[in-house]
Amino acid sequence: MQQLQNYFLFLIASVLLTVSFSLAQGSAYGTLRFGDTQTLLRYATQSAAGAENVSDTSKRDRIIVLSDNPIPPTVGAEDSLGLSLVTRSGSFSFLMLRFDGPTLVNVKVGTPKQSGLVVIAGKLFKSKMSSESAGALFLEPKEIDGVIIASSVTFTAEMGKMAHRVLPTLVASPDPTPTIDPAANSKVSIKIATTLFLAAVMSKDEHQALELIKLGIDPNGIDQNGVPVLNWAVMMCQPTVVDALIKAGSSLTYERLPGVTILTEAGACPAAATILKEAGAR
Repeated sequence: MQQLQNYFLFLIASVLLTVSFSLAQGSAYGTLRFGDTQTLLRYATQSAAGAENVSDTSKRDRIIVLSDNPIPPTVGAEDSLGLSLVTRSGSFSFLMLRFDGPTLVNVKVGTPKQSGLVVIAGKLFKSKMSSESAGALFLEPKEIDGVIIASSVTFTAEMGKMAHRVLPTLVASPDPTPTIDPAANSKVSIKIATTLFLAAVMSKDEHQALELIKLGIDPNGIDQNGVPVLNWAVMMCQPTVVDALIKAGSSLTYERLPGVTILTEAGACPAAATILKEAGAR
């Protein structure tokens, strides 16, 4: 019965799609269910910067964020780590839709109830777009990482402004130009290696992440928003990866926002927090 009701909602969303102009730009109309909590999604923001395509660094993926409250001006719509930190305020939930051309690659889910982001394959969703910024999205109730997640929403996204970020200064690596171990016979550039590492961490593939560390990726590598790889490992609560990065030379001084240290970000991952404290993080 619940699936029938949700499918009915998607049919309604599909009808709404034909008159999506009736939704004000920057608006969403629908819900996100996470466990026993149902959240009303009201805002739709498209990233002005987009995100680097994992397989083709010359391309930019399209990012649309559907949320219950507006995105703070200090956080970009493409900054999933920053958005995840905002959820810890207790009053922000979101869906981050990532498109490679017309294809929905994945959807990241962030709510105050989570210790990290849940990444769901785009193929699990029913979606229909009337333009690059407007459409309908539906996910029937599914148990993912031990939690029931569902959504039905129609949206018309507004292009977000570039975030007014405060970028901290990172402590330089002892070797500013680390190299991949020659024994690996790899021609992968450091930038691509960092991208591959981030993809492994976000998909919770600890084995792949650890292998990339062994190959010699930059332990102070950053994503397109200037967020270090160590922070990603902490956010995704992967203590083994955190430990390996610290031993490889990761800096512990990055602050995502003034006063938000690496230990602050590790608040939802006690095992990672313990490792960071033992390494001297404050």
